[in-house]
Amino acid sequence: MLISAIETVLHDAYPHSVHVQVHTDEGIVGLGESYHHPEAIAEYVHSVIAPRMLGEPAENVASMWLQMGNFTDGMQPFSGTVSVESSATSAFDIAMWDVRSKALGLPLCDALGGAVRDRIRVYNTSAGTGHLPPPGTPRHRRHLHEDWGLSDAAQTRHDDWNASNLRPAEYAKELVAEGITAVKIYPFARLIPETRGLFITPSQLEENLEPFRAIRAAVGDAIDISVDLNFVWTAAPALQIVTALDDFGLLWIEDPMRTSSLDALARLAAKVKTPIAAYDYQCGLPAYIQLIDSGAVSLARLDLQWVGGVSEAVRIAGYADAKGLGVVLHDCTGPVQWAAAIHVSVHLRNAMIQESVRAFYRDLYPLIVERVPQIIDGHALPLDGPGHGAVLLASYLVGARRRISTVRNGAYVCEPVA
Repeated sequence: MLISAIETVLHDAYPHSVHVQVHTDEGIVGLGESYHHPEAIAEYVHSVIAPRMLGEPAENVASMWLQMGNFTDGMQPFSGTVSVESSATSAFDIAMWDVRSKALGLPLCDALGGAVRDRIRVYNTSAGTGHLPPPGTPRHRRHLHEDWGLSDAAQTRHDDWNASNLRPAEYAKELVAEGITAVKIYPFARLIPETRGLFITPSQLEENLEPFRAIRAAVGDAIDISVDLNFVWTAAPALQIVTALDDFGLLWIEDPMRTSSLDALARLAAKVKTPIAAYDYQCGLPAYIQLIDSGAVSLARLDLQWVGGVSEAVRIAGYADAKGLGVVLHDCTGPVQWAAAIHVSVHLRNAMIQESVRAFYRDLYPLIVERVPQIIDGHALPLDGPGHGAVLLASYLVGARRRISTVRNGAYVCEPVA
């Protein structure tokens, strides 16, 4: 079975997302996904990956990396922080694992070697589809902010970003009633425009501890709490924040410092009892070896669509496991990688918990894919059937901009799909 065509799918209504479909000469189609810089990723897929991969064996994921990896590093997956190259190769890897699993007639978790659990506990990230652009942001600049960049008509009914800040007690009770046993909140993100991560005043610190107090008062220990500090803080304010948070018994403190500040992060981690988790914007095993060996983290976080796909995520998790660390797979970014991530989470022996966003899996993802994994009693179940189980809706494809690369009469061709 050979790769016969490689397709990219962009949709103006979802301006951060890009999907990659790998077609084979036996009719199997694999689906991958990435998020951020979709136009650049699509161009990289067609100009770099497709000419290398067309006509290659479709089931051989290991051989694939010898064709499309970083040519300055022995064709290894790209390493460092997320880039167009790492995003494109990650999306392609996810699609190739989907092809391989379908060719074997197995769910992705079984194609990887089997599942160590039948479901994975989830935490609800307090996000929404339109929470980050400041009020009044022009429509043509919404895509520059790290939300889904959606129009007002496509907003979710779950505004968990504001709920976690404005009515945290009620929000926590709502989650517990649904069976959700863990939540992640972002109260300190409100300070970034003013402080740029350089300082925090006593009153600012006190104000942003209130959601933690309110949640604990409302539901006690019925829900675990983690906090994301958005990898923006310098050492002094980061130490003030994490020290103040140490008494709340948090599940973890995430990304308290910049990704380039590993030495300072390791010193910070040594001063507090709360686990430090980081960085799902990293990619490649070498970057995670540096992160883990620095002693800066107790949990390694990764995202399939940036880290190097399923292949590199499994390698990184294995290294983390050998060093005694758990891993957490990220999701705020798309239904395909989320479906694949749940399969990977049930496969990995050291997967601690799976990120989820009810604003997305209830309201947004069903607009893009045919099936979304179920959340039952606070746990995610992998989609059944061969592959990762995510398939783009026909209605999504109708409104999309699609290009397909193939070889015709011995010549490489890239053209729009009607």
